[in-house]
Amino acid sequence: MFKKFKALVENHTGRKIKKLRTDNGLEFCETEFNEFCAVNGIARHKTLVGKPQQNGVTERINQTLPEKACCMLSKAGLWDRKAFWAEAVSTACYLVNRSPYTSIDF
Repeated sequence: MFKKFKALVENHTGRKIKKLRTDNGLEFCETEFNEFCAVNGIARHKTLVGKPQQNGVTERINQTLPEKACCMLSKAGLWDRKAFWAEAVSTACYLVNRSPYTSIDF
């Protein structure tokens, strides 16, 4: 599955995946996955179990995308149509990735 994802991302962006941050889920701890990352030069960064705060950006976007998708579907009167959910989330992701933002310097 990750091989397809890697190819898709690299073809779409024209860039290679250099680092990957994951939790310690079983799907990311398999020997085959570790070998694949090593062969392809992908550095692995693992977060601690039960500490989603270590990947705050991802956790926040996991809330933001569904919220934006719900708003779009609601405004379009398509709230009850599950067929449009994937397209709404994809559109929300597109908009978030192209919206300007500033980093907060702590």
